[in-house]
Amino acid sequence: MTSEEGSLSDGVRNLETTGEQGVSSLIKIDRSKILGTGSCGIVFEGSWNGKKVAVKRVQIANTESNKPEEEGLQKLDHPNVIKLFQVQSDEDFRFYALELCQASLNHLFLKEGDTKKYRGGMPSEKEVFLQLATGLAHIHETGLIHRDLKPQNVLIHVDNGEKVQLKWADFGLSKPVNENGSCSMSGMNRGTDSWYAPEILKITAEQDEGKLEKKKEKKEKKEKKDKDTENNSEEKDAKKEKKEKKEKKKDKKEAKGVNDVGVISSRLRATVKSDVFGEGLIFGYFLLGGVHPYGSKSHEITSNILNDKPVHLKEIKKQQQPIHDIIMEMLKRNPDERISSSEVVSRITNI
Repeated sequence: MTSEEGSLSDGVRNLETTGEQGVSSLIKIDRSKILGTGSCGIVFEGSWNGKKVAVKRVQIANTESNKPEEEGLQKLDHPNVIKLFQVQSDEDFRFYALELCQASLNHLFLKEGDTKKYRGGMPSEKEVFLQLATGLAHIHETGLIHRDLKPQNVLIHVDNGEKVQLKWADFGLSKPVNENGSCSMSGMNRGTDSWYAPEILKITAEQDEGKLEKKKEKKEKKEKKDKDTENNSEEKDAKKEKKEKKEKKKDKKEAKGVNDVGVISSRLRATVKSDVFGEGLIFGYFLLGGVHPYGSKSHEITSNILNDKPVHLKEIKKQQQPIHDIIMEMLKRNPDERISSSEVVSRITNI
């Protein structure tokens, strides 16, 4: 072990492991090789059981935030989904040994002078779409929704035989779905708006609006209280007005599906079809050479998604009619009209 390399905080203490390997197969990290950082932790290059891996290190205090990803990956087993090999902990950190990939999809479209640009081989266009489609179909068949599909979460893996596989990664926002393929949006953590389906954008907008309303009403309540203190003779009228305002607020929030703490109610739900929309965006992005199908700037993209204006997709139609038609079925504004992830697999297979 070099001076730059650590194994579970440079000394395994109170180690617990999960998986098939015993405690002798320790996860090691190379602190000089940081692959990425996120809200939950840092990803290093490392080793486990004699192979190079990516190691996600999360502080013990933050492991609850990473629980959806850990539980999700333990359920999934597919060549087009990133594999979780092992989980180990010491008193300071929890470590996740994951498949080591060469790049993410967005690296393919970086400028030539960028040192992070991916210059390796890629499968055919049809194979790229089929790999991603079968991977997402497996995620949905396992009873999960990803909720954060974007090019940065599509990883490119090249094995020793130079076989290239694309893999869905980063399941930090994943959630189990019910038999109807939906999940509650209550307490929703935020992904990336530019890659959301329109129904998710609407929910997050209402959620933000609910929080703003709560803040505004709290301020108004304080101002009213101060005023009532100064003028006790109006106390009776103030109580009446407060009651009427509370009832009006309740009616308004019930109409929107927002509860008393500014969180979207359980009747507003995300579905696996929301993932299909995100996958359709990534397909379009790939065919357009790294350009988002709905625009070039974030505010333009979200507005165009909400208004059903895929401004760049006409460029695909000229050369790629079959896949263009499939993408348009994936990007239907109404989720009930979108094709399912399994139907995407079938349609691509038949091209």
